[in-house]
Amino acid sequence: MTYFATYLGSVTSTEKTEVETALRLSVFGDAPFTVKPLGNGRNGVMDAKYDDTTGYIFHLRAGPNSGAQTGAIGIGTDEGLGGGLLISHKNANWGLNIVNNPGAGLGAYLIGYASNPALQMDLYAGAGGIKLQAKTGAGFKDGVSNTGSTTFTSATAAFTAADVGQTIAQLTSVGASSPFGSIPAGTTISAVVDSQTVTLSQSAGASGTGIRFRVGGRAVAASQPVLSLFDADGTTLRGAIQYGLFDWRTPVKVTNNAPATVALTAKGASGQTADVLNILNSADAQLFRIQSSGRITAAYSSFFSNAGKTDQPAMQLSGYAPTLPVAQFSQETASGTGDFFQMLNFSDQVLSRVNYGGYVMTRKTAAPAATDFVNTELTFWYDEANAKFKITAKNAAGALVSGEVALA
Repeated sequence: MTYFATYLGSVTSTEKTEVETALRLSVFGDAPFTVKPLGNGRNGVMDAKYDDTTGYIFHLRAGPNSGAQTGAIGIGTDEGLGGGLLISHKNANWGLNIVNNPGAGLGAYLIGYASNPALQMDLYAGAGGIKLQAKTGAGFKDGVSNTGSTTFTSATAAFTAADVGQTIAQLTSVGASSPFGSIPAGTTISAVVDSQTVTLSQSAGASGTGIRFRVGGRAVAASQPVLSLFDADGTTLRGAIQYGLFDWRTPVKVTNNAPATVALTAKGASGQTADVLNILNSADAQLFRIQSSGRITAAYSSFFSNAGKTDQPAMQLSGYAPTLPVAQFSQETASGTGDFFQMLNFSDQVLSRVNYGGYVMTRKTAAPAATDFVNTELTFWYDEANAKFKITAKNAAGALVSGEVALA
């Protein structure tokens, strides 16, 4: 079989120009033309099948003079309802593969103006959805090799002793400056000379500069973004799912639509020692935390309020362990002199308290009103004017009874 490209290789430059002109005018055209008219029911203008183990049917490559507005393939859905690109994926390989090599710009760029989503995925029962997977190893764009040499350099790879024994692989070729073979397949790093130079286990099969390559074994940092949301300025981070952290910087609202399911769960890891929940102020100072033991602590003055639910107590403790206290107050500082418990009025004046020694103190100097009592209730107070300790109670019949002790 004689290929068209073989024929072109045997003709003169003048003939090639004539062939190019003929192709442009008769096949491709200088202006749009209809290649599949209405009523032509064939599957495609060109139906082809590839049956080789490698390579492509159609291969386009950007040249050195290509500009930022140049595209290898342009598809415009100007009229009618014709779609742009349809891939009917059937075999076990990928349907669309975009490799964003080191130093490249955006791998895929979607711009949305329509009210319809720029990207939609219909998920049927059992479908896998979207998978974002971290991989060990790191890519770089500035490798340099020399034919026959095992010395390999990169100004940005920051080689360390941990790279010895790791794989180093060429990711792609870049024109004539970085041909395939610059790093032979199966190569590892034998030695690290310095942060910019290593010794390879195999000699370079070609000289190259600007080699795109990957060093194996590099761990993914916990702070590496997996999915990020930015403000309109393109630099202010609104939220991110990082490899080791969910870093969200906008208000979050959780609305549960499954009544039998917990709306929000924070679960510690096996052997958790760090806090399960931390609430910080803008200076990253801790305000409130739930420790791995379940203990709740607050670093600053904390208030419980029933302002939004005035028919309920501001705080209620319920105990379910029959032999344990419902509540405990523990002074964790040996020399602490602060009170265990204080009761304040609306003006923040202390009415009664339990001090650090466990003594019950009251500053009440008058009996409560009779209507403040319920039957079988008792209280005590200090009659400061007469230096007496007084006890007042309401018996089961609703009558007030009292007693006193003179204080010397």
